[in-house]
Amino acid sequence: MIVICILLILILVRFVISPPEKKQVKFANNSTESGEYIPFYIEDDYLQIELVPKQNTDFIKNQMDEIKTFSQNHFDGVGYTDIHVRENIHVETKSLELRTDYVTAVLERHGFKRAVKINYQGSIHPVTSSLPFGFPNFTIFVDTCDDEELVKVIWLCVYGLIMHVWQREAITNALYDLGTSTDLVLADWNSLELYDLSDKKDIDRFLQDYWK
Repeated sequence: MIVICILLILILVRFVISPPEKKQVKFANNSTESGEYIPFYIEDDYLQIELVPKQNTDFIKNQMDEIKTFSQNHFDGVGYTDIHVRENIHVETKSLELRTDYVTAVLERHGFKRAVKINYQGSIHPVTSSLPFGFPNFTIFVDTCDDEELVKVIWLCVYGLIMHVWQREAITNALYDLGTSTDLVLADWNSLELYDLSDKKDIDRFLQDYWK
């Protein structure tokens, strides 16, 4: 019994509560038996990987440094003794007044498929103000403002590995297009990394852990 308890503690330390040093690839079934693309996400995924205005670069780097320091100072070897709540970004995406039809057109031009349903924590819902585009393993969500004409936030979920060259190229080109035309950067709060979407080498760096 003692041996089993020790093993369980070691597993928890290794896979659950260790500081975020590398992306952990998550897996989920984002399609039905008929092949319909239905993106899956849970509440904790929201804005964990987000596209935000480049003006936030210094603020995001400082926030990520604070989180790293906080994690180191509050990790007792078994778990975290306190919770860090990150601040909201200073320059919101909606302040750019990006048109929804422009952003969605960019994604569709690069082969992203638009979903009409989502799988939220195991329950299927019709799409409302959060427009999902992508593939069974990679989805970009375009959340719109109340009038639906302007973009409020852009965030993404990755569930699974990118298996095909054509898909990696489509994702790279779509992110690069958005980065160069709208001055957006990608903040990954899971791995505490910031990526310049106007630099394809940085996009490759983001995708490398999801590439098989």
